[in-house]
Amino acid sequence: MKEVNFDAIKEVFRSALDLGDFELKLDSKFEEVPEWDSLGHMRIVYELEARFDIEFDIEEIVDVDTVEKIMNLTISKLTK
Repeated sequence: MKEVNFDAIKEVFRSALDLGDFELKLDSKFEEVPEWDSLGHMRIVYELEARFDIEFDIEEIVDVDTVEKIMNLTISKLTK
């Protein structure tokens, strides 16, 4: 099983979004992160699913609006 930690999540965000030198933090919110719009959200979800071999239900990802929530949701999927 691949380890999910903040560094791994940052890699996912950098791969899915064009963040440049933006400093991503655990408490970074949807509206604060460049390119994290609805399309960016789907790119993040796709990247997480591909990288960690998991699947999210639409209900799970709709209200996930911080980096920390995304990380915790991903961890919960891997520990089921």
